[in-house]
Amino acid sequence: MSTEKESQNIKRRREIEINRHEGKESADRGKIIVALQRIAENKPTCFEQTKFGIDVVLCIVALVAAWFAYGQLRVMKGQLDQMRADQRPWIKIIDVKTSAGDRLPILDLSFQHPGKHHEGTQATLQLEISMKNVGHSVATDTTADFELYAPLWKNGYALDIIQEERRFCEESLTKKAVTLTPKVILFPDESYTWAGGAVTRITPENINQIGGQPAVLAVLIGCVNYNLASNPKMINQSGFVYEVIHTKDRSRFFEVNRDVPGKNLKFLRNQQGDFAN
Repeated sequence: MSTEKESQNIKRRREIEINRHEGKESADRGKIIVALQRIAENKPTCFEQTKFGIDVVLCIVALVAAWFAYGQLRVMKGQLDQMRADQRPWIKIIDVKTSAGDRLPILDLSFQHPGKHHEGTQATLQLEISMKNVGHSVATDTTADFELYAPLWKNGYALDIIQEERRFCEESLTKKAVTLTPKVILFPDESYTWAGGAVTRITPENINQIGGQPAVLAVLIGCVNYNLASNPKMINQSGFVYEVIHTKDRSRFFEVNRDVPGKNLKFLRNQQGDFAN
């Protein structure tokens, strides 16, 4: 009896031990399953990895295509601008010369109202400006604007001339029509000549002393303003600079209050002053 009871106790203890081990293994398996689930939730599947790779490739392809498209757009824009430049009008100054001759009571380069110290003196240059449409379409509202400029003879005077041209032509864009020459239409290969006078004031700031005599330099600065028929609101310009010299000795200096006839004057084109836009 005692032996049977003892056998039952041993069997029960074994069952308890087995259940304990099985519970521990079950708990461990549960922990492993939970860990695997967490890894599965965070780690992309093979499909997701493949989809991500395809997205990256498509993005790169799109960027490369956009880069090529931008390059093509720039090329096409450049070609279009070139076509427009080839077909638009271009106004060129083809000649500048004196115009008074024997037809006017004053000489081509003359001085008016000289004061004791030359205050209030005005120099006037009678001239003709010839322009031509060398482009391939009509130029509308074509008009010339110019001035007689008397820079001081000094180091850098050539730069002063270009700076004055830039100032003058920028200001010309905003001038009212009444202050400019009459507006004309120029068809391709058509020319137009305007005759008039350019003036400047003589002041102590632009008088040079040459051999004890007051003298000035004479520079013709100007620009032609015109419109495109296809874009009448946009003003285009062609600029020019001519330096006036004596024909005989090619001197640039003109004695104040001593008029000069046209046959003794020569216009030298300063190509540094040429521009067209």
